[in-house]
Amino acid sequence: MYSRVRGRPLVAATIVVAALGALLLDPGMISHFPGAAEPNDLATQSGMGGAFWRAFPDLAHTIDFMVAEGDRVSTRLTLKGTHTGEFMGVLATGNSLTLTANGISRIVDGKITEQWVEFDSMSLMMEIGAGPS
Repeated sequence: MYSRVRGRPLVAATIVVAALGALLLDPGMISHFPGAAEPNDLATQSGMGGAFWRAFPDLAHTIDFMVAEGDRVSTRLTLKGTHTGEFMGVLATGNSLTLTANGISRIVDGKITEQWVEFDSMSLMMEIGAGPS
C-alpha cells in the first residue's frame, strides 16, 4: 500500500494515522514510545503531535508498507519535512528531515486503542543540527 499524506491534520494524534486523526482514535487510546516511563494518553499524544507539526509544518508521510493480522496493523513510514519551528528546545534550522518510523496499532471496533511506535530519535536530532555529527 502506498499513500502520501500532506498538510496539517485537524488532530495530529499519532504518526501512524496522522491524516485520519480523531476519526479512528479511541478516546482511551494509549501510545507507547521508547524511553517513556509510561504510555501516553490521547491528550498527551495530541500535544506531542501538535509540537511535531509546528516544528515541521510541511511534513509528508509515505506509507512504505502496511501488514495486518488479527487486531494488529504494522506500518513502516518515511517522514520528510523541513525544520522551520522550535522542536525540543532546538530553534528552527531550515534543515531537511528524512525519518523512518515503525508502528504497531491495535484496532478494536474500528478504532485504534493502543499503539507502539519506534523511530530513531538520535538521527532526528542530528538531522536538525542538535546531535553529534
